[in-house]
Amino acid sequence: LDARGRVEKPEDLRRARQVGDVRVRELPAFRRIREISVEIGELHKEIRSVGSAQRRCSTDVEDCRSDMSALSGDIDEALEQVKGLATDVADLRVEVQRATSAAKSVELQLESAVEQIRRLSSKSWTEDLKQRVTDSVQLDLHRLQREVRDQVTIALQADAERVKEIAVLKGTLRLQTGELSSIRTEVDSATSGMKALSETVTDTIETDINSLRQELRRLQDDGASWAEKIADQDEHIVELCEHTSCVLGAPECRRWSRVRGGDIQLSPDLLTATRRPESARSGNQPDGDTMGLLFGAQPIRPVSGVRYFEVILEDVFAGPGGHSGLMVGISLSAPRGLDLRFHGWEVGGSGKLVRHRLVDKYGEPVTPDREKEISDSSWLSGKLSKGDHIGVMLTSNATLSVHVNGSVEATHAVEVDVVDRSLRVWPVVRLVGSSKTVSFVKKPDIPGVRRPSAASGGLSGPLESMTPSAG
Repeated sequence: LDARGRVEKPEDLRRARQVGDVRVRELPAFRRIREISVEIGELHKEIRSVGSAQRRCSTDVEDCRSDMSALSGDIDEALEQVKGLATDVADLRVEVQRATSAAKSVELQLESAVEQIRRLSSKSWTEDLKQRVTDSVQLDLHRLQREVRDQVTIALQADAERVKEIAVLKGTLRLQTGELSSIRTEVDSATSGMKALSETVTDTIETDINSLRQELRRLQDDGASWAEKIADQDEHIVELCEHTSCVLGAPECRRWSRVRGGDIQLSPDLLTATRRPESARSGNQPDGDTMGLLFGAQPIRPVSGVRYFEVILEDVFAGPGGHSGLMVGISLSAPRGLDLRFHGWEVGGSGKLVRHRLVDKYGEPVTPDREKEISDSSWLSGKLSKGDHIGVMLTSNATLSVHVNGSVEATHAVEVDVVDRSLRVWPVVRLVGSSKTVSFVKKPDIPGVRRPSAASGGLSGPLESMTPSAG
């Protein structure tokens, strides 16, 4: 925006540049992207809280399992005690049976003795002897009966005590079994609730995340579409500027595109590009990122079947900034997008030729492992110095050559259909190593080609009819 409103047309841009009052308004799509990023962070926090709750539930389940193990041990001990008591009862029953057998044996002996006494009484024995024997036998019989009764009573009392203890142990066992069943029921209920909660929360979060991802992709697509529209508008403006300048006989309107690496700063007139000092690094070829990458804002116009552009190395970094110079080349795709991927070639660095591909020869997109091919080149750009002129030429026989101060440093055959009338070629420059500032040479001398002058009527094509006549 400027003081008069939105800057949408070329004349609005010229007016804003003359006035110098330009304001920039952020698109709603990018604000929505930041809001979605915050919402995604909150969802991650909720996911972490749910994970903490799951871990706490798992800890409670482990504690319940420990209590169940302890109760199982107590039950096992009680069962062992019951088994011991049963063994004691069995032993007492054996002793009672033995005592009963002994009493029966004594009774048989008594009956035998009484029978003998009866047989003796039939004889003429004295009554005194008979009475003494009878008294003695009765005393022994009473004593044996008392001993048997005492032993039976003791055995019955011990048996009753054992029965009471067994009843108490059985009651305790029933209580512990009930508690164990209750604990198992609670554990099963807690586990089911935890699973249901986890599934519900997980489904909800996944649904929200999927919807947010779809919204983010849509906003990113909108942002990319806006970036392409801006790039097309920029390209249209600079082409209009170039055509207008050619009609008026002015120098070429060569400018840098605003689509560039993040470490590049452009001058207000877009003629000069400078790399920020903090991004200077050593290196002989591009490492796959967008640092230091520059594009021309408009395609190179062919002159006598040759496409040529030239830059001058205005400044270099002092000290340990690397000595690999810069890389130059051409792009067959217009500069646009956020990733700065292009279809073309770069030459330079430590003697490298880098081939960039977006599509194959059949027009199909290439896989990431085939997007870049690196081969050797004869040009070592580390020998460049401040003030050197570097030119790049694409000839009519599809040969890409690099010229330094008028001398040919490297020549490479490239896969370009130069006969195609719709072919458009953009300049490419990458500042690496010690290179700091470059600018376009406004009206370079093309090696081996004589540029037609305005007086000789050298203008051709659609602009020829717009040239003032000799009259």
